[in-house]
Amino acid sequence: VSACYYNNLGISYNMINRPEWAQECFEKAISINPNFFEYYQNLVKTYKCRNALQSNLDKYKDSLKKNNNNSIAWLFLGMIYEEMGMKKEAVNAFTRYAKLEPYVILADAVNKHLEELKK
Repeated sequence: VSACYYNNLGISYNMINRPEWAQECFEKAISINPNFFEYYQNLVKTYKCRNALQSNLDKYKDSLKKNNNNSIAWLFLGMIYEEMGMKKEAVNAFTRYAKLEPYVILADAVNKHLEELKK
């Protein structure tokens, strides 16, 4: 089964108000193929549906206390901050991710998103 399958299934679960099932699908999609920005966005939107933005924000901040170079934590912080309407913090987190991971496939999508966010 492909990452795309799990992503689409997660979208479907969100449409029928089953965010707990959707979250599992988006996490699975990311574990299969971590190179699609959309999968991360969908997971963070699901955190919002589950009223779990703050708890996940805290989780990723704690992760950075252990390893400040955890690029995925910076990516999630950017997305969560953006979802919370904290644009400046989102820009800073995405910028940090981009500096840590300039050559990964996901970096192109993050940089494009960052430029849009800065407008």
